[in-house]
Amino acid sequence: VDTGEAGANGQGLEGLVRITDTDPLKAVGGKPLITEFRRLGQTLQVYDNSSTYDSVTKTYGTGANAVSVTRIVPTTLKTSSTVDSGRSASYQPVLNRDMVLLQSEVITLVTNYTQKTFYFWVPLAKDIQSKSDPAKVTRLDPTVTFGASGAYVTSEDSSINGGDYSYGFTGDRTSYSNVKGTVTTDDKRFLGIGDVYKSWSTTSTANVLYKHRLRADYPIDIIFSGSDTGALNITSGGDVIFKKTVSNLVGDTNITSNNGSIVTASPQITATLGNLDINAENGRIGGVSGAFRVDQSEGSRLTAVGGSAVNIREMSGSMTIANIEAKDRPATTDSPITGTVTLFADGDIKMADPNAGAVTATSIDLTSLNGSIGS
Repeated sequence: VDTGEAGANGQGLEGLVRITDTDPLKAVGGKPLITEFRRLGQTLQVYDNSSTYDSVTKTYGTGANAVSVTRIVPTTLKTSSTVDSGRSASYQPVLNRDMVLLQSEVITLVTNYTQKTFYFWVPLAKDIQSKSDPAKVTRLDPTVTFGASGAYVTSEDSSINGGDYSYGFTGDRTSYSNVKGTVTTDDKRFLGIGDVYKSWSTTSTANVLYKHRLRADYPIDIIFSGSDTGALNITSGGDVIFKKTVSNLVGDTNITSNNGSIVTASPQITATLGNLDINAENGRIGGVSGAFRVDQSEGSRLTAVGGSAVNIREMSGSMTIANIEAKDRPATTDSPITGTVTLFADGDIKMADPNAGAVTATSIDLTSLNGSIGS
């Protein structure tokens, strides 16, 4: 387990947010304005390419498949701030601007017509008479075909609510045609008497352009969220056995075994930590053979609660104790000793607070190889 190192800038959530503004009104020498928000430690620095920048080219692949990509890295420092621990900032696009989304449609409507004309003789009339019924109209479902689409940024439309809107919509018919098809005739007359049916269709075609206007000048909030320190928390119902190195220098480490022991699997394993709170009150804390080896950063506190034994060795530097306790006690004066604390440090062994905490056990063995013991 490794949560990383604090780094040259100290602890802190670090990262970069890059905004490429393609609005021509913010262009720099005909190229888009690039702004980077960089959080380093507790400081937020804002750079852009308004004055200076670097060009970094990388090539991916080899031979005929090689592709070179050039990235602009802004180097003009605009602001540097520790306000809100460097966690938040804002980017302001050009004011009073809209993003316009265009979508065109071709709407086609076919209408079928059928008309009946009845031809008949009228007594004493010289010619055959006729009577036509109103045409029967059948409109088919219209068909819609999507045409060209696109997007662009432009000034707001002051004709829409005086320019005060979040969303605006307009639709315009850009062209229209209505074409009548060929007329077909079904003549059912006999000797000039009877019905004649005529059928035809019309096709109406309209081209429509829709404009969706979205306000595009809202400030863009930049927020670096998350913990400024790493954390290692382990809780187990049974034994916790570390078979490889554990490193957490950038935050607190809490290890708990509810019904077992916490041990390292071999003398070669060292836990490199900051503050450590380790609890195995129903088992022991140590190594499979020997001590539980730690290398805590200077000034980090050690809290350990075990049952039968607590055996911890600080491999370099001092051991700063918040509280150490081995809870078990011998059943009688003749019983084997249990509830032992064994602490070994290369440097001092001292209490973090002389007025709080203690080392509590049936048997206590403290060894400082190159330092002193006490608060």
